[in-house]
Amino acid sequence: MDLSIPSSAERPAGPPRIAHDRLQRLHAYWAGLPVAGCGVPLRAAFDPIAVPYCLANLGVAEIETPFRVRYRLAGSALEDLYGGPLAGRYVDALYTPALRARVLEGYRRVTAGAAPVYDAPMRLLRSFGLGFLRLMLPLSEDGDAVDRVLVAIYPCDSRLRHAWQWRRRVDVLNWVSGEANPPVAWRDDDRQP
Repeated sequence: MDLSIPSSAERPAGPPRIAHDRLQRLHAYWAGLPVAGCGVPLRAAFDPIAVPYCLANLGVAEIETPFRVRYRLAGSALEDLYGGPLAGRYVDALYTPALRARVLEGYRRVTAGAAPVYDAPMRLLRSFGLGFLRLMLPLSEDGDAVDRVLVAIYPCDSRLRHAWQWRRRVDVLNWVSGEANPPVAWRDDDRQP
């Protein structure tokens, strides 16, 4: 699988095809912001009051040099989905190794390409009620380089609001695929185990 970052000449023109109303609206707002010298909006131009419909699912990540990603802000829905606080934490200290690699690859794509990145999960994951829709929008603190990323995440299954709900499903999927032991005390209802 080729994970190389396309050059600006190879990137498709126009916005990504976004299959979620709130993410479409967020992208339209971002696309209307004035652009800095590096080709992306300044972080200071982003006004959270303009996007109240997605604040709970929105975060701001800082891109450090050498490449390292730290969440500066994280909405309450993102922290509920993760299962704890995210603000101030580094991506390389979070998540499972496979998920961490995918998350970091998204941040590399958005910073190297200075363009939005939209991800939707494979159909198989959606069929199990798993997966997230993620929109990553580049920003710049000083106008010279992409060093902030606005990230909005929504679960494919809108009933998922807490980490214990989706982690339990991942346990079952891993068990069915033979990659893990049977889950303990798994129930398919909305009460926390």
